[in-house]
Amino acid sequence: MVQPRPEFVLPPPTGRSRETDGRTSAAAPSGGVAFHSLREYVRGDDLRLVHWPSSARTGTLMIRHNVVPHEPRMVIMLDTSEAPYTDDSFEEAVRVAASLTVAAFDGGFPVEVRTTAGAHLAAERGLSARGELLDLFAAARRSEGDPGLPELIRLGLADDGAALGIVTGMPAPVVLRAVTAVRRRFAMVSLALLTDPADAPGQPGLVPEGVFAVRAATSGAFATAWNRAVSAR
Repeated sequence: MVQPRPEFVLPPPTGRSRETDGRTSAAAPSGGVAFHSLREYVRGDDLRLVHWPSSARTGTLMIRHNVVPHEPRMVIMLDTSEAPYTDDSFEEAVRVAASLTVAAFDGGFPVEVRTTAGAHLAAERGLSARGELLDLFAAARRSEGDPGLPELIRLGLADDGAALGIVTGMPAPVVLRAVTAVRRRFAMVSLALLTDPADAPGQPGLVPEGVFAVRAATSGAFATAWNRAVSAR
């Protein structure tokens, strides 16, 4: 399999600011910079994290429990149905999906990659390699029996503030209703349409309300238009 060559693009917008001391949880990885709580010292703890005022007050050595702050999760969905594409536009869509995924992964975000055919891979910062993500796209094929974007409705994704990026070709407006149906589950929804903007310049209903969309005929043109639009947000 030949991995798609990503374009340089900015990560998909998350719909909120990324704070150094963002929301934390006890399940978050230890060793970050965000303060979560105080706990009793155990052997091997870094003594530089001792919280001396609390230790003096309680008579017990207390440690600052720092964790990696909550990061918005990125979900990238590639439409692998046949109808929205030509052979060429599908290859461009694969490159765009790979580009957005690599941008999110290299940006330090937890990334979940899916295709409408059912392929799925989750990559956590520091625990996965970007090559695994590119392999998924290298294996992607469009299929007449693929359900396409309506598969979004059946995913059952948790409402955890994730940002969703959808990559498709030129789907029918009725198919794009699936995007509208899941919009409220995500902090942000982005839509990449790999089609010539001149083909349907005024097609009503092409972009669902509240969705950040960029349309371009090639992955290179998409990268230019996407980076300009994201920078302007």
